[in-house]
Amino acid sequence: MRRRDILGTISTAAIASSVSGCTQSTTDEGTRIIGSYPGDDATSAEQYRPFEEWLETRFGVLTLYVNADDDESVRQNFLSGLTDVWQTGHVPMVTWLSYVDSESETPSTITHQIRDGEYDAVLEWWVDELSAWLAADDPVIDGPRRLYFRPFPEMNGDWLPWSVLEDDDVEPFVDAWRYVHERLMDAVDADDPRERVQWVWNPNATEHTDVPTEASYPGEEYVDWIGIDGYNFGDSSMGDGWQSPESVFEPMRTRLTDLSDRPLSIPEFGSTSVRDGEHDVSAKDEWIDDVFEYIEANDIRMVCWFNVDKETDWAVFGGARGTDTFEDERRDERYRVYDSFRERVQRGDYVGGSTQTPGVLSNDHFQGRF
Repeated sequence: MRRRDILGTISTAAIASSVSGCTQSTTDEGTRIIGSYPGDDATSAEQYRPFEEWLETRFGVLTLYVNADDDESVRQNFLSGLTDVWQTGHVPMVTWLSYVDSESETPSTITHQIRDGEYDAVLEWWVDELSAWLAADDPVIDGPRRLYFRPFPEMNGDWLPWSVLEDDDVEPFVDAWRYVHERLMDAVDADDPRERVQWVWNPNATEHTDVPTEASYPGEEYVDWIGIDGYNFGDSSMGDGWQSPESVFEPMRTRLTDLSDRPLSIPEFGSTSVRDGEHDVSAKDEWIDDVFEYIEANDIRMVCWFNVDKETDWAVFGGARGTDTFEDERRDERYRVYDSFRERVQRGDYVGGSTQTPGVLSNDHFQGRF
């Protein structure tokens, strides 16, 4: 989908390490990981804690976004936010957006620049800082820090500087991916760096270029997870009609399972409530139920709901609409919610996060081995 304005202010406030009212999933159970992008201030506990309390589960993964070339103060705040996310029992998924200053100023030749070493000043900052973050002895979590790394997302769309729009874009994209991979993984101080950093290659569910998505695959040596971003835009202003989860995901899922045996994930997904010209919350509630059926039937091992009303009303917690409300007496807040999301997570075999288990997620779960 078109890249949304998701880079909010990063909170650096200290966060308590327990979740009041949450029934914690252990990291030795479950067959898939549940996660979320909880909002613009995604590393702030106040952004995701009420969601988790309603869900009665701690998310195993929180999806985060960062402009790799933002002001250093913003980047440092992001690193502080990684620590907050980790110490509250979540593995961060770092969506690394390789802009030059900003998205609008980034040339379409950015992958050429990365491949040719012209982005090294930015890249080396991240290599140094992320490798140091991973190596740090954490005072809260008794285990090695880990993260998912998701660079160059949705490369088969036509809305990002690293989009693979023509055949001539394929080689620079693959070379840039491998270049970043080699620089970061060489710096990770571990016997097996893949136990600390898992790489997510993440096309969009729908191609928007004439270049087959498969052409941009960097190779098994450079990819740990396959990700597919997909949304039901329905009859919203950007939609072309209501789509079932199968119609959103199945064509690309089939192609990518033929391409690779790497575990499947959905780092971003959501649905509007706009159907037949009006907001139909029952239709969205049913779609949520259906998408979890699809996830569970197709061995998709990690899913992260995009819980922000942006282009349309994606949120299942705290958005403009819902099928019910959640009363948070402690915060004196009322949140609109979609019951089916909570019911499916509670009923399904989902792995949540933990502050009690070393590594937050087990090593096997972190690597998609269920």
